[in-house]
Amino acid sequence: MRILLYILIPVVMQLGVVGIAQEQEQQMPPDEVRRGIPMRGIGGKTRAQIYNERFAARIEPSGKGDLAKAQHYVDLFKALTITDPHLFHFDVQATTQTLPLRLTGSVEFSENKDSLIRLLEQLGFQDVKDEIEVLPSQRLRGKEFGLVKVPAVFARARPDEKSEPMNQCLLGDALYLLDEHPNGFFLCHAATGYLGYVPKTAVMAVDREAFRKYTSGFRVIFQKQFDELGVTIPLGAKLKLLGRKGRMHVVQLPEGQEVRVKAEYVKVRADKPSEFAERIFKTARMFLGRPYRWSGQTLEGSDCSGFVNTVFRANGINLPRDAYQQLVCGELTGTRWYRDSMQAGDTLYFISGRSGRITHTGIYLGKGKFIHSSRSGVVIESLNPDDEDYNERRDKGLAFAKRLVEFTE
Repeated sequence: MRILLYILIPVVMQLGVVGIAQEQEQQMPPDEVRRGIPMRGIGGKTRAQIYNERFAARIEPSGKGDLAKAQHYVDLFKALTITDPHLFHFDVQATTQTLPLRLTGSVEFSENKDSLIRLLEQLGFQDVKDEIEVLPSQRLRGKEFGLVKVPAVFARARPDEKSEPMNQCLLGDALYLLDEHPNGFFLCHAATGYLGYVPKTAVMAVDREAFRKYTSGFRVIFQKQFDELGVTIPLGAKLKLLGRKGRMHVVQLPEGQEVRVKAEYVKVRADKPSEFAERIFKTARMFLGRPYRWSGQTLEGSDCSGFVNTVFRANGINLPRDAYQQLVCGELTGTRWYRDSMQAGDTLYFISGRSGRITHTGIYLGKGKFIHSSRSGVVIESLNPDDEDYNERRDKGLAFAKRLVEFTE
């Protein structure tokens, strides 16, 4: 077996207040401090109250909101809260003429919207008029997925061909669509997880079933560029494998065209849990029943990201330390609204309803099960409401799934 490792981005900057720590509810000693705030609070105030007051003070030192500065507050909130704007959509506008304060625009996660409203209420704005749309948008009309149908296309910062390119998508790449812009662009997550606006002319928009059909089963990963008979397939492209005939592989382009390529051009991606995933599970199970410990990374106690870091490090994969940093690594395989492509061994990332940040992580085991370091220590729980070990909070808080390792035959 050969391993293809996705580029692991070692560090990502988090601006401003880091906020409430990676959310764990385990009862801890009264003197324990996380992110500068005692777990038991101070002077009768809860940890959440202290965080809200401190965060609001960073936005408006006077503690009293000024309507004329409402958009400034929204912009500061984004700068201090959105862990990485390359990965999280947040585009909110505030009226500054009359009360009540009116919020418009769009976000991807309701937690970001709710956290913003709590901040504004802390600053004294009452009866905030919430008109923020939570994406994916109804404008997509059920086609919330896309497949790149051209050799390569840039995803840009704005829906304009002249705006800054943020990322490049390759033929066959899976796109998770968030909105359709009247200028002829889709706002979407690329395979890396990066956000950007991609021209509609470069994308085949499909429904859930068509997307699942194309991205499941055997696929090939191109090891060098193919350029024959008017067809260009770039190095690194991933396409559906239809069959093999001797030394030839028959691959399918997103629009249905079949192309025959020599075996030397591609590696076939395995369509079953890999041996590597089994090693990950074996290591992870060593932690079952072990206690939660803030900042820990050993069998004597670990926090959520420390647990994931150690499990992968023991198997030769070096990850950043914290959950929001680990999120940038690997290929996007799942979102809140689409989980059909998630496979055993993927890492899961959860967003806090309190702070609106990625604050928790775990490892997917398949069939809805996942293992993580939680309030009761390291446990296996489920995202499936029909399972007895269902964790509703984590199910509703799931933001993304990422794949760190791709196995080929």
